[in-house]
Amino acid sequence: EYMFLEKNNKVIDLAKDCPAIHTVISNVVPDKSERDYFINWLSFTFSTRRKSIVAWLIRGTQGTGKNLMFEKIITPLWGKEQCTVVGNAELDSQFNSYLSHKMMIAFNEVTSDYRKDKKEKDAKLKQLITDELLQINEKYERKLRLENFANNFFFSNYDVPVIVPEDDRRYIVIENMDKLEVNPNYLKYKNHTEFLKAVQSELPTFAQFLINYNYDEIKANRVFLNEAKKNIIQSSMDMFELFAKKLIEKDNEWLRDESGVLLNRGWTLESVESRYILKDEALIVFNELFGTNIKSQMLSQKLQYHKIDINKKKTIGNLRPRIYSW
Repeated sequence: EYMFLEKNNKVIDLAKDCPAIHTVISNVVPDKSERDYFINWLSFTFSTRRKSIVAWLIRGTQGTGKNLMFEKIITPLWGKEQCTVVGNAELDSQFNSYLSHKMMIAFNEVTSDYRKDKKEKDAKLKQLITDELLQINEKYERKLRLENFANNFFFSNYDVPVIVPEDDRRYIVIENMDKLEVNPNYLKYKNHTEFLKAVQSELPTFAQFLINYNYDEIKANRVFLNEAKKNIIQSSMDMFELFAKKLIEKDNEWLRDESGVLLNRGWTLESVESRYILKDEALIVFNELFGTNIKSQMLSQKLQYHKIDINKKKTIGNLRPRIYSW
């Protein structure tokens, strides 16, 4: 019913006119600039009934309000039949009929094991977030290709909920560890039941607010980079990719402080500034950094996939040792 509202000239102040809903959203997305981005995205998807090609990855401890936001605000606005909550087991399953004809999907407590399922899960999520058509696999039924209407949330407490590559254009990442129950605005209500009643009573006003909002369609389909996303990008990398990245960036501070090996080896730090490192030194630093005991051959095999040249030598005094260069 809310999606058939028409735009009008009513000026709605979200904090004043929808204080309970504003409390939930501001607790889930505490940074104002990021919250404005979120409101714009909500307005675009609600007003146009179209999908955005970016998804919201909201990471935080239990009780921040992310599930309450989806179940008590988003689901009533978009409609119960158009919304669903999906667990990690369902996401990993080969059957996905739960995606059919959905406009809002919350993937709850998702996590990704880089070693086991990076490529498979990444391909599945890419299709879901960006593709215009979805392949629906239902048990004992023929595969179908349906139009993809879904806008997506990923809620998780895990450090690496999904794999986010460095050049990602699909995920907006929000991180918050503050529980809703200690929010001063939440505490103004007598109890949780009264708070939920207030949320429900504000839904018509909030729906009109989203309809009246002058959304920016380009912004609603574009990601931004913040510290939360940088952290997940780094956590998403395997150890070889991360090591290669730090060498290429000449990140001596990270190499020195994280490993503790380079503290008394200034010449090695200087070599990194010159875009090379002795293979023997690289092996020592790598094993110290990641607590491994790999051999030089394996390190070379892995680094060559990440733009590290493994076949050069360099004259140092009377020696020509083998080096990694980039």
